[in-house]
Amino acid sequence: MQVDYAFEILGVFRRERRAPVREIPPHEHTSFVYHLSGNTRYCLEDGVLLAEQGSVVVVPEGVGYRTERDAPAQVVVVRVKAYKGNPDRVELFRPEVPMGLQPAFITLADTWADADHGYRVCCQSLFSAILYRIARQQQDRVLAGLGEPMRRAVNYLNTHFADPKLSLSDVAAMGHMSEGHFRACYHKLYGVSPWAGVTAKRIAYAKKLLGTGLYTNAQIAEMAGYANPKYFITAFRKATGITPGRYLQE
Repeated sequence: MQVDYAFEILGVFRRERRAPVREIPPHEHTSFVYHLSGNTRYCLEDGVLLAEQGSVVVVPEGVGYRTERDAPAQVVVVRVKAYKGNPDRVELFRPEVPMGLQPAFITLADTWADADHGYRVCCQSLFSAILYRIARQQQDRVLAGLGEPMRRAVNYLNTHFADPKLSLSDVAAMGHMSEGHFRACYHKLYGVSPWAGVTAKRIAYAKKLLGTGLYTNAQIAEMAGYANPKYFITAFRKATGITPGRYLQE
């Protein structure tokens, strides 16, 4: 899962899968499948993935596959239209705590099903939080295999992304590296530039703040790391395709 993931939720469904074998044709949306119970084998052209209880499988648009199971399984399926950062292959994520994501996915499914006023914005915020948890655990696993200098630098970036005065030279200095070396290592690690990573974190945080309904655009801009509210709106539109105001309306 890339850190700069931009999406729109199309639907959230809680389903019981009973068929031992199902052929799933390619779709025009990306699916996140959380496994509430049971085990499912995802049969792909290049191999088989075993999704156990508590696992999340990400199926990008345009990918067909077959599922096999020995007993009925319950899942939560989140269908999204991805605008940026969409994976190019099926991915399997197993959380550190096997059922750690279950309450979040159940809340997401219930909120979508209730369809109360503002439920779409609420679901966007809830799912953003889920994706953040997944990305953070993936990141922690990667960082565990890195050397101490890069680990210090990335941790500094992750905890100071909302600082308007953040500079890559300061981040690199935390790992006693040159800025160029840090840029190269970061891109190799995450597939994006450090500033793309910072922007993704700022926009994700801004979405969470917008979802509370407690702050103005100027306040959110400052809290998310943008000294200029107009630049925040421009950055938000570039990342999501809509303005902060439109995001709240939807």
